[in-house]
Amino acid sequence: MRLRMEYDCFGFKRLDCLLNADDSQHARAEKFVKSIVGELIGIPEYVIVEVCNVVAAKAGQSSARAFLKALSENEYFSILFSSVEFYHSVNSLFIEREWSGLSFVDVALIHLSKNHEIITFDRKLQSFIRARSE
Repeated sequence: MRLRMEYDCFGFKRLDCLLNADDSQHARAEKFVKSIVGELIGIPEYVIVEVCNVVAAKAGQSSARAFLKALSENEYFSILFSSVEFYHSVNSLFIEREWSGLSFVDVALIHLSKNHEIITFDRKLQSFIRARSE
């Protein structure tokens, strides 16, 4: 049985869909965000770095800065800062097996899924999370 914490973790794919109006999942992401108004959403700092890099590459530095500004001013998002212990735990988990194309950040979300509900549109990541919780 998993304990649901006071916030959910918001993954990269969901943020990318929300920020990109041309994404096939954009409407779904918008609908989801509207459904959770009033809830606190945790975003791991690794996800923020990943989103910033993608936004900067796709839309430019000004868009990446706007994303960070909006994130820091939003009362519904809480940044989950990493620690030395968390890094070492994720690093060990990443090294110990083949993750079939998942990134280090994805494995960090899998690790967080032990204590948090992970919200993602990434089907591959979701299948690993489900398998780990069973």
